[in-house]
Amino acid sequence: MMRLSNCVLPLLVVAGLSACQPRQPGTQQAAAAPPGAMQAATGPAAAAPAAPAVHEIHAAPAAPPPGAAGNAAAPGKAFDLQSIPVTSAALPPFPYVAMPSELGPKQIYTEKDIEFDRVYVIAGEDMRPAEGKVLQRKFFLHTLKWSPLAAHRNYETALSALGARRVDAIHPFDERFVDRNGGDSAAIWKKMQIPHLDRMEDPDVPGFEQWLLRTPDTHVWISFFLANGQVHVLTVEEKAMRQLVQTLPATALSTGR
Repeated sequence: MMRLSNCVLPLLVVAGLSACQPRQPGTQQAAAAPPGAMQAATGPAAAAPAAPAVHEIHAAPAAPPPGAAGNAAAPGKAFDLQSIPVTSAALPPFPYVAMPSELGPKQIYTEKDIEFDRVYVIAGEDMRPAEGKVLQRKFFLHTLKWSPLAAHRNYETALSALGARRVDAIHPFDERFVDRNGGDSAAIWKKMQIPHLDRMEDPDVPGFEQWLLRTPDTHVWISFFLANGQVHVLTVEEKAMRQLVQTLPATALSTGR
């Protein structure tokens, strides 16, 4: 019995010591991974999701600002002479408007005095011919100690009292007007009997004014403008040309006379 105890006791001690020793690292089993987890980690890298297609947007060109298409405007509506009322004023004889009474005969210069000729005038934005009796007079502003504004106001008042109406809607030096009428400014001004126009610093002074006086019998065109420090008044009374040249009688032709 003693011999059996002596054999068993060492075995129990060894078994107890073995149970008390800590386990070595790596001896604990790893937790079971879900099926396929290792394959996903060690296999080929998964392709990144395709980026959504980007559609390139081209903005439409910005519209040009107003007026960028060019300065040449299309001609306006043709001027209607019937839009000007026939005057009811008692009219003086041709040339209808006098020179200032303060001027002496030698201070008034007559540029043109012709029974029949053609002068071009402005009606609305159009240039049109006027044929008839023509008189053009001028005088210096400094003779009366007038400013351009004083000249403008004086003639505006006098012409309005006759029943005349201002009818120019464009300046004769305007590039659009020149382009519409052939492009040769010198030729245009010659047709209008305008030697030159002064540059006006005052916006209330046009420098050129076209007036129309409609009478019961005819049309009277009066151009008022300032050139080289002078006031110009050009009057055209429309009328038919008086035919003075006659043919020879048939009897004279037969006799050779």
